Amino acid sequence: MRTFRPSLKTMLILAFIVISIAPVAVMTTWLNTGIHNGVMKEAHDKNQLLSENMANPVYLYLKAAQRNLNLLANILEKTRDQVAINETITSQAYFENLVLVAPDGTAQGFDGYKATPEYVHFLQKNHVIQSMLSRHVAGNSGMVLNPQTNKPALFFVHPVGQNMLVGSLRLAPIESLAAAIHFGKLGHCAITDQFGNIVHHPNPKWMSGVKNISNWPIVQAGLQGKRGVMTFYSPFIKADMIAGYAAVPEFNWVILTPQPLSELTAEAKILIHGSLLFGAVGLVISVLLAIFMANWIVKPINVLAEGIERIRKNDYSGKFIPLGRTAPQEIETLRNYSIHMVDSIREAVAARDELNRQLENRIRQATQELTDANKKLSIHAHVDELTNLKNRRALWERLSDLNKLNPESYMPMQVMLFDVDQFKQINDSYGHDVGDYILTQVAREIEKHTRDKDFVVRYGGDEFLVVMPGCTPDNAYRRAEAIRASITSSPLIVSGHTVPVTLSIGIADQTAIETSASFSEMLKAADTAMYQSKENGRNRISFNKV
Repeated sequence: MRTFRPSLKTMLILAFIVISIAPVAVMTTWLNTGIHNGVMKEAHDKNQLLSENMANPVYLYLKAAQRNLNLLANILEKTRDQVAINETITSQAYFENLVLVAPDGTAQGFDGYKATPEYVHFLQKNHVIQSMLSRHVAGNSGMVLNPQTNKPALFFVHPVGQNMLVGSLRLAPIESLAAAIHFGKLGHCAITDQFGNIVHHPNPKWMSGVKNISNWPIVQAGLQGKRGVMTFYSPFIKADMIAGYAAVPEFNWVILTPQPLSELTAEAKILIHGSLLFGAVGLVISVLLAIFMANWIVKPINVLAEGIERIRKNDYSGKFIPLGRTAPQEIETLRNYSIHMVDSIREAVAARDELNRQLENRIRQATQELTDANKKLSIHAHVDELTNLKNRRALWERLSDLNKLNPESYMPMQVMLFDVDQFKQINDSYGHDVGDYILTQVAREIEKHTRDKDFVVRYGGDEFLVVMPGCTPDNAYRRAEAIRASITSSPLIVSGHTVPVTLSIGIADQTAIETSASFSEMLKAADTAMYQSKENGRNRISFNKV
């Protein structure tokens, strides 16, 4: 079979090329990651700040309109001077229209405002407004279609005696504030009311009627009073977006400041393309340098090889052809060593003996390290890696030791078996990392409420077992209840969701020495009691006397 032996020159050129490519690849990856993370962090902070800053003026405007309507209602209750009432109402700047609705459904307009039959019919038929009128409570309708303007509008309602004052809010100030927020090419501001209806959006089609987007996850988060940043798909832009969101206090409106993710990555792509071009130029330069360096190194080596060939033919005259003034220093040194090769052979034998001695020392050291590793492995074989509790192997060895003792030394005996309720559902809903964390927390809680002489074991999966020699049933129940109550009262918080954790516990009680059962029977009894707890509704303790 023919052996492939590439020349040193070829290998040097390939090595230089590989060494040149590696830094370019690492730099490109690092640059891409760094720029992407930096741009995303900047966008995250910017969008969150914009949404939170916008929430405050919107709140102030809505609050001022609410107070203005309250003031007008108080004026209407205290005076009957129609001229003064009309002047007060028409001087306000928050409402486009104001009418006073009587209990019988009729409506009265004011100077400059009209209560047309169509408008009154609308107030009577709109279920949100009618609900507030019938309950005689103040509030706002959210976005509804105004029959007078055929555009989305929002109505504030406030009691005036037996009547209700209804005002159509001026949305122009809010729209002006929102329209002033634009960034990048397509970054904008959108606002929804407390029902998820759009109050403002730059798309005119979305403002031609009452459009509801309450099913969007980002809107749902805002309606829950949360603030933050989220990525989502926008049917308006038809692209993946990143947006800050913030709830308007008290009124529960939602402020959104979305921007396409593609805008954030455009700059990163330009820089990455530049780095690739830079890398390509560097690669060409590296290839040329590699050819030069290969010739510089290989040529004197070939000259040196000719001299070594003469030594192989028993020519120890030490005469080597000069390598030239530009030859590498290391190769010149090798040439000098070759001249004294005979002496070097003797030194090599001594070096070989020293190397053998060092090798023997290393073997002894490695043998000792292997012995130590086997000891550690033996320890790990008895310990559960996740919870750091004893495992089943350790349990059976412990029970074997107890079985050799007189029962009087450990009676009464209690065996408790714990099972995490609905653990598979927790794993399926939140992932195995959360499940593993819950198991470690349960393990720590059980250890905290048990004694040093108790034997705590991860029995398998989501089951834990505690062997309690010299423990009465009452003490076992108190400890089990303390563990159950502590776990139940400390739910795990994961990504804003509360993960409740409960335990079903079975206790096998063996008190009488003369009726002592085998440990296998006690384990079965504890398992039966634990399943009784599950069948009776979970999150409880059941006893089974052996």
